[in-house]
Order: sequence, then C-alpha cells, then structure tokens
Amino acid sequence: MARKIIQISGSNLVGYSSFIEDLFTGPGIRVERINKDFIEIRFKRFFPKKLLNEKIQKLEAKLKEDGRI
Repeated sequence: MARKIIQISGSNLVGYSSFIEDLFTGPGIRVERINKDFIEIRFKRFFPKKLLNEKIQKLEAKLKEDGRI
C-alpha cells in the first residue's frame, strides 16, 4: 500500500475526524492517522489519483466553508 500525507496547516483536523474517516475510508483506501495539521492515509497502488484528488478537494471545501482555512 502507498502512503500519502495531506498537509493542511492552520486548521484543527482532529475536530473533523468522523468526516475525514467517512471520506477516506472505503475499498482500497483507509485513514492511518489524523493529527492537528495533517492526515496520513494509505491506499492501494491501483487507487485512481483522480478520485483521491476529488476527496482532498471535498475536504478543503468543507474546511473553507467552516472558515478553518
């Protein structure tokens, strides 16, 4: 499995843990660790990059909507 760290500084991601786990959990992808400024996820090599980027954009949109970033 490949590992990716999504860095979003200036936001407290721990408060969004249930949203993040729902978004990044599924066949071929899972949340490894949620920290204050970053999320570490693991995904299988065949996982589409386009789908991964869409999930990251959804997370950033949610944080912008709530005024976190």
